[in-house]
Amino acid sequence: QSPAGAAAAAAAGEADATAAAEATKTKPMTAAEEAAAGRARRAAIEAAEREEQRKKFEEEQSKKEAEAEAKRLEAVAAVARGDHVPLKAQGDSHMVAKEYKEAIKVYTTAIDMLELADQQDVKIVSARAGAHLVLEEWWAVANDGLLCMQMDPDWWLGYYVRGHAIMKMLADKTIRAANNINADSAAVDEIRQAIEALKACLKCSTLPPEEKEKVKEELKMMREELRK
Repeated sequence: QSPAGAAAAAAAGEADATAAAEATKTKPMTAAEEAAAGRARRAAIEAAEREEQRKKFEEEQSKKEAEAEAKRLEAVAAVARGDHVPLKAQGDSHMVAKEYKEAIKVYTTAIDMLELADQQDVKIVSARAGAHLVLEEWWAVANDGLLCMQMDPDWWLGYYVRGHAIMKMLADKTIRAANNINADSAAVDEIRQAIEALKACLKCSTLPPEEKEKVKEELKMMREELRK
């Protein structure tokens, strides 16, 4: 075969190969192949969406953590400056003016500030308990009393307000009914809690002598209630 003929044959073979490849490319997919391709596309889209959501979540978490840390540092600086001290004085002024709800708000601001700075002031918490007590918000009084007890086991007022609040809740039929407290079950446990709180109060070195008789009287009432 002449060189020209060989070149022509090679060119024809290459053209046939290209045509075969194109035919293979454009060959219609079977139903199964189309379904598989569709699944693959959906999986790829879902994976991309999950990755985007993960990144967004991490960004939001980082933002929240940064904001929380900024608030913490701000509280630490505020406490270092003593900003909670005038807040306590402001709350006390509201108490004198009989503005008890305003006092609670101010005391709570001071308490939250201290908590963020990993600090605490049992006297501010007991002052808030006193505001709740005047408003007869007994659950809040009992909770603040417990918080005082945890903060300072020798602070008499925490034990006293908790015992007093429990006693008042037991005397309130509406509260007893709402919380399913009856004489045969939960009431006995509640009375014992009040007794233990008042007994602990009497052992506190911080208990003023002029308050001792009042605490003893309430303790006596609780013991009599338990005997009924």
